[in-house]
Amino acid sequence: MDFEIKQLKKIEDLPFKQIGDLYHKTYFNTYKMAGALNWEEKYAEWYFKSYYNPPNYCFTVWKGDELIATTLGSKYSFLLDGELKLTGVSIGLTATKPAYQRQGIQKKLIESLINTVKGDGIDFIYAFPDTEHFGDMLLKDHFGFIRINKNAEHVIKILGDHGRWVLQNYRGLSAVLAKLAVVYAGKPDAKLTGGEIRDGNIDSDDVKKIVDIVNSYSKRVPLARIWTEEDWKLEMIKSKTIKEYYPDWDLFWWIWEFDGHILATITIRTEYVTFNTGTSMVALVTTSCFKDGLTIEEKQGFLATVVRRFWNDNVEDTTEARKKNFFTVQSTQPQYESKVFKKIKVTDDQSKYEFLILPLSEKGQEIVSRYKNIKEFYIPYHR
Repeated sequence: MDFEIKQLKKIEDLPFKQIGDLYHKTYFNTYKMAGALNWEEKYAEWYFKSYYNPPNYCFTVWKGDELIATTLGSKYSFLLDGELKLTGVSIGLTATKPAYQRQGIQKKLIESLINTVKGDGIDFIYAFPDTEHFGDMLLKDHFGFIRINKNAEHVIKILGDHGRWVLQNYRGLSAVLAKLAVVYAGKPDAKLTGGEIRDGNIDSDDVKKIVDIVNSYSKRVPLARIWTEEDWKLEMIKSKTIKEYYPDWDLFWWIWEFDGHILATITIRTEYVTFNTGTSMVALVTTSCFKDGLTIEEKQGFLATVVRRFWNDNVEDTTEARKKNFFTVQSTQPQYESKVFKKIKVTDDQSKYEFLILPLSEKGQEIVSRYKNIKEFYIPYHR
């Protein structure tokens, strides 16, 4: 092949314009019928500076000065069964320009990432491929990834009549299905059982208390990411810069506090989703964690109250109003609190995502030795 594979190790080395163009031609064009983020240079710059900074494992393929493919790995700390410390690397944003597909480029790219990761003492690699586009087949058949969850589903809460209108008129949902969607478009009426929801403050002891709650999932689910206070602060600071790039978008960090005790936290990023025929706003839940011991009803009251913050029962039938108002609240990682999401009547996003793992060490092998199927987990998911 007349191609060169490069690992880019510094954020300033990343060609954001070419990255935005690559993901526009791949991810956006692939998913725009169902609604997708319209990748461009400034979004690529924000996204990488927020979530891949510094880039742990950023592998790229070049033909001369042209970027034609990428795959990215991010490193995280985990606990298995609350006691076995592991280091894992996620694989995401694997894309090849259409003109260069089916030439073995993705295989070479992933091979380079795996070989590098192996030399760094990583315990396992994981991925959540969309099975509709056969990324799971490459990982399983060629590299030996093992499936431990056959459908790590993403869920959506349709926000009333406006949400159904967008799904029918922009996404192309049939009139019959749009009518059936009313089941998932009802406004949840559960209330907080006490206290208030307020903004989180990175310059207070909110951070320590929230990190304690988030890390408590390592004792509640088989496999969970472990955060440090510095991890949390940096993610909040970097993610919040979205407004510098897109003034209409935002990152919300909310806390439920009652009698001086923090009971729950949620982080939500808002952004535009573009379809073939229009654009509307989505609220993406990136973290939703509860203090151990809360009842399902208490959790439901918090989540329902948050969802209603994005609800508008009186959206004008204009292009601008349809664009500015939220049509869904979505979560790409509900697996550690799936019962709570089901309580507010969510549906899946019609895609199927397998949870695949490639053990690289004896400790990594423990995951698949102990579990053939993991239904509940707290694992970072990025595009």
